Amino acid sequence: MPRYWALADSMIPVVLRWTPILIEVLMIVGGGLLLAEVLREAGAQAALAKWISGRAGQGVAAVLLVVHGITPFAESLTGFGIGVTIGIPLLAHFGLPARKVVVIGLLGLCAVPWGSMGPGTLIAATMSDLPFHDLGVASAVLSFVPFTATGIAAAWLASPPESRASATLYGALSGTVLTVVVTAVNMAFGTPPAGALGALAMIAMHLLSGGGKRKPPLESAGRRGLGKHPNSHAVSARADENQPVYGGEVRF
Repeated sequence: MPRYWALADSMIPVVLRWTPILIEVLMIVGGGLLLAEVLREAGAQAALAKWISGRAGQGVAAVLLVVHGITPFAESLTGFGIGVTIGIPLLAHFGLPARKVVVIGLLGLCAVPWGSMGPGTLIAATMSDLPFHDLGVASAVLSFVPFTATGIAAAWLASPPESRASATLYGALSGTVLTVVVTAVNMAFGTPPAGALGALAMIAMHLLSGGGKRKPPLESAGRRGLGKHPNSHAVSARADENQPVYGGEVRF
C-alpha cells in the first residue's frame, strides 16, 4: 500500500503540470475543427475559393499566394490538413496539370510554421522546459529554410521554362518575407497568432504585387495556343473585361 501512495504522490505533480496544457490544446484543436465544419456546412469555403480565384489571377504570384498565404493561414488556424482542402481547389483554377496542383498544394503545408495556433510548439516547450515565446521565435527563424524552399519549388513548377529563373527568385523572396513577418509578429504578439498573421500579410502582399492582374503565364498557357491568333490579344482583353478567366478559358 505505501508503494501505491508513493506512486500517487509522484503522479500528482505531473497531472497538475500537464492538465492546463492538455485543456489548452484541446480547446485549440476543438475550435479549429469546429471552424472548419461550420465553414464547410455554410458553403463559405466554396464562396471564398470563388472570390479569391476571381481576383488572384493565374501568374506565379497567385500560386505563391496560395502556397505562402492561403494554405498556411487556414492551417495555422485549424490544423489537420484543412489548408489543403482550401488551397488545392484554388490551384485547380490556375490551369496547371493535376499532378502539379497536388504537389504545389502539399508544398503549402510545408510552409506552415505551426498548425492550430501552435499546440505542438507549446507541448515541446513544456517538455523541454523552454519558454514558449522563445521556442516560437527560434522556430520562426529556422523556418527560413522550408519557406524559401517551398517558394522556389512552387514558382519553378508553375512557370514556363523561359521565365523560371526570375520566377524562382520571386519564390525565394516570398519565402524570405514570410520568415521576416512571422518572426516579427511572433516577437510582437506571441507565438499562437504569428503563423496566421504572417500568412495573412503574404496574401495582401501577393494580391498587391500582381496577383490580381490575371496574368496567364503558367506553363500550361502556352500549350493552349494563347497568343497564336493575330487577334488573340484583343479577344483576351475583351474576355478579361467581362468574364472571369480560369486556366485560359472563359467560363460563362
